[in-house]
Amino acid sequence: MKTASFLFLLGCASLHGATPQDQAANAINQFGLDLYRAESATLSGNILFSPYSLQNALAMAYAGADGDTHKEMQRVLHYASDDEGVNRGFAALNDNLASIVQHSKKAHASDASGETSPDSPSTPIEVESANKLFLQSGWQIEAPFISVVKQYYGTEPESHDFRENPKAGREAINQWVKKQTHDRIQDIIPDGVLGQDTRLVLANALYFRAGWQEQFSHEGTELRDFFVNGRNKQFVSTMRESLKLGYRKSHGLTVVTVPYEGRKIQFLIIMPDDPASFARTEKSISASDLAEWSRLKPQSVILYLPRFKLEPDVMALRKELIQLGLKTAFDQPKVRLPNLDPRLPHLGNARLALQVPHLFFKRTLEVRRCLAELRHQFSQRPGQFRQLLWAKYHQHHQKHHNHVRYAEHR
Repeated sequence: MKTASFLFLLGCASLHGATPQDQAANAINQFGLDLYRAESATLSGNILFSPYSLQNALAMAYAGADGDTHKEMQRVLHYASDDEGVNRGFAALNDNLASIVQHSKKAHASDASGETSPDSPSTPIEVESANKLFLQSGWQIEAPFISVVKQYYGTEPESHDFRENPKAGREAINQWVKKQTHDRIQDIIPDGVLGQDTRLVLANALYFRAGWQEQFSHEGTELRDFFVNGRNKQFVSTMRESLKLGYRKSHGLTVVTVPYEGRKIQFLIIMPDDPASFARTEKSISASDLAEWSRLKPQSVILYLPRFKLEPDVMALRKELIQLGLKTAFDQPKVRLPNLDPRLPHLGNARLALQVPHLFFKRTLEVRRCLAELRHQFSQRPGQFRQLLWAKYHQHHQKHHNHVRYAEHR
C-alpha cells in the first residue's frame, strides 16, 4: 500500500531579476524553504505558515537593527545589502498585491454589469496585508525608523499602557488582528504574555480569499477513499475536475499550478511520485524551482483535490529562528535594535535596550470547491523586549484504482 504527502505552496514568483521586488520575492521564498525544513524536522503533523506575512513583520524589525543583529537578520532572511532596496522591495510587493485586488474588483464590477470576459471573476479577490506597531504609552522611537515603517510598511505606532493594564493592551491587539482577518483569527497574543516589561509589539496580519479560475463542479465532488498515514481508510470529500493547469512530471515529482481568478496568483501543488522520497523532496526544492514552476505551460489535467481545512494552534518561532542563525536578537547582552529602542523624553531620553523573547503566529487555510481562504497573523513582542502561504498536508492519502493518484495528465 502506497502513501503520499502533499505540499501546497502559495509563494511569490520571481524572474530572478535585479529589481527590489524580485529580490524581496526571492528572499521570501528562500526564507520560507528554510523555515519549512526547520518545522518539518520537529513536527510530524500538518505545517502551515505564510513566509510573506512573516517577512513583512521581520523586515520592520530589520529596519531597526544594526551590528551583529543586522548581519544575522540579513543572512537568515536572505536580504540584499541595500537596506533601502529591501524596504522598497516589500513595498512594491504589497503594491502589486493591492493592484491585483483592484483589477479583480474592477473585473467583477464589469461582470456584474454584463460586460463579461473569459477571465472575469465570479467574486473579487480579497487580499489584505496590514502591519502595526503597538508601543508603550509615554515612550518614543527614533524618528527615522518611524519614517521608514510609515513610508514602506504603512503603519505608525499606536500607544497602549502595557505597564498598568496589559490585559487591555492584549485585547486591543487581538481585536485589531480579528478585524484585519475578517474575524477568522482571534487571540493571537496568549493570556499572560504581555506584562509590565512590554514596550513594543510588531504585528502583521494577512487575509487572502480567492475563487479558482475554473471552479470544481458540484457533481465531481464526492466521498472517495483516502488513507490516513497510508493505513487507515477514510471517506473524504474530494473534488475532481478536468482542467487546463500548469503541469510537469519529472525528476520523480508531479507539479501542478492551479490559478485563482484572474490568473495573477496561483496555488502550487507538489507531490513526489514515490511517497517514501518526500523527505528528500523537501530538502531538494529551491527558490529557483519555485520561480520556474510558477511559469508552467497549461495542459489538460484531471485533478483530484481533497477539500480540507487546516487550523493549527498558535505557534512560537523563537526556537526555529535561533536554529536558522538569528541568535543575538534573543540575547539581551548582544542584541542590537537601536532604532527600535524606546526612550523616555521626560527622563532625558533614557533608553531601554530591547531583545525579542516571543514571536507568535496563527493561521488557518481552507480549500473548498469554489475558493481557497487563508488567514495568517504574526506578532513580535519586544518586551523588556522580552512576522503567500506554505502548507504541508499529509493527513489523508488517496488510493484510486490501485494507484496513488493526485494529478492525472490526460
